[in-house]
Amino acid sequence: MKKRNCRKTAREKQQHERAVAIRKMTDEQLCKYIDDIISSVPKTPEVEPSVVIEAFINQLEEINTPGKKLSKQTIQKIRSLAVDMDYLS
Repeated sequence: MKKRNCRKTAREKQQHERAVAIRKMTDEQLCKYIDDIISSVPKTPEVEPSVVIEAFINQLEEINTPGKKLSKQTIQKIRSLAVDMDYLS
């Protein structure tokens, strides 16, 4: 059952007004509205995958937690696999 307008909170009334305004927009206005939203989102810098993989392998070497530590040989195998699969150069 629909909630009566007199029982809506201030936030619900604001959301309703905003939704009605968006529904009444023309196609051109909608496209501009969406483009403005997309352009306001901050861009994340592109990170080279090899840099991320190298950092991950280096962090594996630094783990000292009992039960989670990897041997140097295992880390070397991971590094050589990454090179063989062209993730690292």
